[in-house]
Amino acid sequence: MELIVEQDRLLSNLKEIYYLRANECEKQWARDNAAALKIQSKFKMYIKRKEFLGKKAAAIKIETHFRAYYARKHFKERREAHINKQHLSYFAQQAILIQKIFRGYYIRKVMHNFYMRKQELKELE
Repeated sequence: MELIVEQDRLLSNLKEIYYLRANECEKQWARDNAAALKIQSKFKMYIKRKEFLGKKAAAIKIETHFRAYYARKHFKERREAHINKQHLSYFAQQAILIQKIFRGYYIRKVMHNFYMRKQELKELE
């Protein structure tokens, strides 16, 4: 009988120890839960920030390539316009020179033929 009493006493002590430990765990559950939530939020923030920075780098790369393409295109257009302007200026000068030479020739040979006038003057005398 003594053994049964001793066994009941030990069981009651075990139950008390169990309930005490369970009570302590419940008291610390809120703190552990808050800590777990903080860890989860920091990890999610890390993942989202990493994703954002990747997208930002991709956008910057796209913008850089577009600006370079646009600058090359704009430079090419300006260079072609400048070359066309130079060609027009050169051809205009050449046209003026041709006109000047032709007008001089025409005036000397057709309008004011020196030898014809000389002969006309002799005939008038």
